Amino acid sequence: MTARHIELTEEFKSFVHEKAARLDRFYDRITELDVIVQHDSGMHEVEFIARADHRNRFVAKERHADLFAAVDLVIEHMGRQLTRHKDRHRNRKHIGGIDKEAIAERLAAGELPESQDLEGQHP
Repeated sequence: MTARHIELTEEFKSFVHEKAARLDRFYDRITELDVIVQHDSGMHEVEFIARADHRNRFVAKERHADLFAAVDLVIEHMGRQLTRHKDRHRNRKHIGGIDKEAIAERLAAGELPESQDLEGQHP
């Protein structure tokens, strides 16, 4: 955690650690997280730089008059980035659950062939 033009309290550091730990629920492959906090012109600027596997890098930066609110905004921004990245790289070859109602409707409409009984026909 880097601070520029501001002293960080232990309360703030623990708040950031607690919030940053929640980023794992968005994307569990984060390997490193840098936090940069600076005070400039009466505004606090908080920047998170997350590094993940496969050289992925995520950067979120927010400004707010309240330091804790700036952290909350950065966490929301980073969460959206991580979720979008995870959705983009999801393996879509595996289909979720089977929609039994849709299959029953298609069987009733004659769109799908009914299965044949193959019992007793083992090679």
